[in-house]
Amino acid sequence: MAIDLLNGFFQAGRQYVIERRKLRQIKQQEGEKFSHFLLRLRQQTRNCGFEQHSSEVSEILKEIYLTDVVVENCRSDDLRRSILKKDRSLSEIEEIAASIEDTELQMLNLKKPPPALEEHAAYEVSNVRNLKRSPPPTIRPTVYGRGDKRISPRSEERSDFYNLADKNKSSCFACGEHGHFAKSFNCPARGQTCRRCRTCRKRKIDMKVIANPKRVYNMERVDPVTPTTENNQKEEKVFYAFYGGNTTNVLPGIFGGVSVQLLVDSGADANLIKPETWEMMKRNLVRVKNSIKGSSKVLKGYGSNKSLTIVGSFEAEIIVGKAKTDAEFFVVQGGQRDILGNNTSKQLGVLKVGLHVNEIDMKKKPFSKISGVQAEIHTKQHVKPVFQPLRRVPIPMEEAVNKKLEELLDRDIIEVKQGPTTWVSPLVVVGKASGEPRICLDLRRVNEAIVRERFPMPVVEEYLARLCHGKVWSKLDIKEAFHQVELAEESRDITTFITNRGLFRFKRLPFGLVSAPEIFQRIMEEILAGCDGDRNIADALSRLSTTSAVPFDLKEEVFIREVVEHAATASALKWEEIEEASKHDDELSEVGRMIQENDHRNLPLAFKVLANELCVVNGVLMRVDRIIIPTKLRERVLSLAHEGHPGMRLMKSHLRANVWWPNMDQQVEKFVRQCRGCSLVAAPGAPEPMTRKELPNQPWVDIAADFLGPLPDGQYLLVVID
Repeated sequence: MAIDLLNGFFQAGRQYVIERRKLRQIKQQEGEKFSHFLLRLRQQTRNCGFEQHSSEVSEILKEIYLTDVVVENCRSDDLRRSILKKDRSLSEIEEIAASIEDTELQMLNLKKPPPALEEHAAYEVSNVRNLKRSPPPTIRPTVYGRGDKRISPRSEERSDFYNLADKNKSSCFACGEHGHFAKSFNCPARGQTCRRCRTCRKRKIDMKVIANPKRVYNMERVDPVTPTTENNQKEEKVFYAFYGGNTTNVLPGIFGGVSVQLLVDSGADANLIKPETWEMMKRNLVRVKNSIKGSSKVLKGYGSNKSLTIVGSFEAEIIVGKAKTDAEFFVVQGGQRDILGNNTSKQLGVLKVGLHVNEIDMKKKPFSKISGVQAEIHTKQHVKPVFQPLRRVPIPMEEAVNKKLEELLDRDIIEVKQGPTTWVSPLVVVGKASGEPRICLDLRRVNEAIVRERFPMPVVEEYLARLCHGKVWSKLDIKEAFHQVELAEESRDITTFITNRGLFRFKRLPFGLVSAPEIFQRIMEEILAGCDGDRNIADALSRLSTTSAVPFDLKEEVFIREVVEHAATASALKWEEIEEASKHDDELSEVGRMIQENDHRNLPLAFKVLANELCVVNGVLMRVDRIIIPTKLRERVLSLAHEGHPGMRLMKSHLRANVWWPNMDQQVEKFVRQCRGCSLVAAPGAPEPMTRKELPNQPWVDIAADFLGPLPDGQYLLVVID
C-alpha cells in the first residue's frame, strides 16, 4: 500500500484525453499484419483510463474505441467496407481481417513468375588467413583483380564484351572455372578472400604472394551431398517460431530469479526472448549458464523462408507455478513477445495435448471409512418386518436421482440387494439449496423395531461451561460422518429401500436411523479416549487450549488430518459487547434512565408491567438475573440459541433462563419457522377435523337429483332423492 501511494505521488500522471488521442492516431503501417496493428492498439488502451470503470463497462469502451480506430486507420478497404455494412464485434473483425490477408497473399503468390532454376553446385571459398582489410561498401561491392587496382563498374561492363571464344578457352584466374574472366559479375570468387592459398591454376604459389590479402587464389568446387545413413550426415533442423497477436495464453514465469511474462505457443519449436527482455534480465542480475553470442541453429517464422536474426542463446532454470525445468532460450532481434515453446510448455505442465486432457475419471474411489470398526443394529424379535410400497419420484427428478444412486454405488455406500428381503423402506427425495437431490429414507417403521444403545449424548450446556476457560478453539468437521462407519453384514438388510430401479441397501451407517447418533458418538469416544483436551458433539471435534502449555504428542494426533488455517474464536456474546450495544440503543438507554430516576409512569408498556423487576448493572439493563438484549444483538442471540436445531420449545427454555426482551417468544417462533433444516424434519401438522353435515329438520329440505340413462329403449329417467 505504501509503495503504491509513493508511486502515485512521484510518478508523472497520465492525461487520459491525450492518451485516447494517441490511440485514434495509430495507423496500420504498410506491410504490417492486422494482428500486429491490433496488438499496438490494445497496448495503447491500457493507458487510456478505461480501467477506472467496472470490468464490463471497460471492455465495452475498449471495443468501441478499437472498432472506430480500425475503421479509420486500417489499410484494407475491403475490411473497412465489411465493417461499415454491418455492426460487428471485435472478434469478427479479427477473423475477417485474417481472411482478407490470406486471400491477398494467395493472389500475390499466383501473380509471381515461376522461380528460376537454381545452380546445383555449391562453392566453398577458402579465405586468406589473417584478414585485416575492412569489409567492402554495402552500396556496391568492390571487386579486386590481380593487384590492388580497383575495377570501376564501367570497366566491368566492358569486360563482358570480351570474345566468348577466349572465355571458353581460358580459365578464370580467380576461381579456375571456364567460361568467364575474374572481372565478370558471375565469378563465384567475386569479392571473396581466401583464408589459405593451396594451389592456383595447378601450380604452387610463392608464399610472398600470400602477403596480399585482397587476392582470391583458388575456388574449390564441391558437389552437394545427399544425407545418408552411411556417412552419418544429418540434415540441419529448422526451428519454427510464430506470434500472431494472441494474448490469452500469457503466463508469468521466473527466469533465473527474474519474473517475465511468457506467451505459451504450441506451434513454436524454440523458446524466444526479445532483446529488450534480455537487457532487463541482465539489469536484474539474471542467473544463466552456457550463454553464447549467436547460434548455429536456424529459426524461421511460419510461411517465411527468411531466417530470424539470433542475437544469442542461453540456458536457465524456468519456474511456472510450482513446476520448474532447465531450458534453452534464444534472443531474437525484432521479437514482439517472449514465447514459451511447445516442448518446454509440456515439460512444465502448462500445455497438454491429447484425447484425454479433459476426460473425467468416472471411476470413483470408495468413500473413506473408519478402519476396524463395524456397527451392528439390534432389532426387537417380536416386531414383524414391514414392506412399504414404492413412492414414485417426479419425472423431472428421475435423472438426477438415478445419477445420485450411481454415485452412491461408486463410492461403496450402497449396494444392490440380492435375494429375498424382509424390511423395505420407501425412498424420499428432498431438494437441496443448490438444486441437487438429497436421498433420504423413511425409516419411521424401522425405527420402531430398533433396540437403541442408550449411549449418553453430549449436552451443549456442559460443553459451554468447559469451553469458557479456553483461549483458542479449533473445529474439525467430519465429512458425511455417519457414512464413514461400516455396517456389519447381518445389519444391512434392515436398511433396504425400494426405488424405480429396484432394491438397494446401505453398506454404511445411514442418516435417519434412530440409533445412528448414539452409535457414532460411542465410536468417537472410543477413538478419542486418552486424548486430553478433546470435546466432541457427534461429528464435531473441538480442541480446547488453555493458557498453560500442553505437551504435543504426535502419536496422539495422528487422527487429525487437517487443521484449520486460522483459529476460530468463541461465538458467545461478551459482556463488553452487550454493554457497548446498550449505550447505543435509544430505547434501553431511555428505560435505564427512567429506572434509575424511579420514573415508572412514562415507561413503555412492555417494560411498565415489569418495572419492579428491572435494574441497571454497569450500564446494562437487567430483569432480575436475566440480561435484556439490545435490539442490535437480538438476531445474533437467536442464531446462537438455535445452534444444533434444538427445536422451538427447547430454544425458548434456554433463552428464558438467561435473557429477555419484549416479544421474545414470538421472534423465536418466527425464527424457527424460517429455518429450512427444521422445517424438513418437523412433524407434519394435525389434519383438519371432519365437519359433520347437519340433518334436515323436515322432508324436501335437502334433495339430490340426477339423470339415469340411457335405458335400452333410449329414454332417460330423472331421479330425485330426499
